[in-house]
Amino acid sequence: MAPWPTSLPLVARACLSVAALAFGVWQVRGYRQVPLAAVQWHPQGAWVVVDPAGKPFAAEPRDIRVVGEWVVLRLFWHKGRAALVLGPDNMAADDLRILRIRLGSL
Repeated sequence: MAPWPTSLPLVARACLSVAALAFGVWQVRGYRQVPLAAVQWHPQGAWVVVDPAGKPFAAEPRDIRVVGEWVVLRLFWHKGRAALVLGPDNMAADDLRILRIRLGSL
């Protein structure tokens, strides 16, 4: 809607509006696609991500936050990145406790 109250020619305003709409649709499609099929954490400290095609990749955690019983982290690998929120509802209690202790000491 922003181009319409300007003094640009009608064709330019229409093109800008269509471009903005296309960009918005493209952005939303990117958020709807799940980048990972699974995430594995080994108590030795290794992270592995599995893409939707089933290929495993070694991942590296960055931006780690331990908030109460929850662990919020970003995983980076050569093809992308993902943000994870791990809590008592999606991880075994003992594994989550060990993970919070290990990540809290970093």
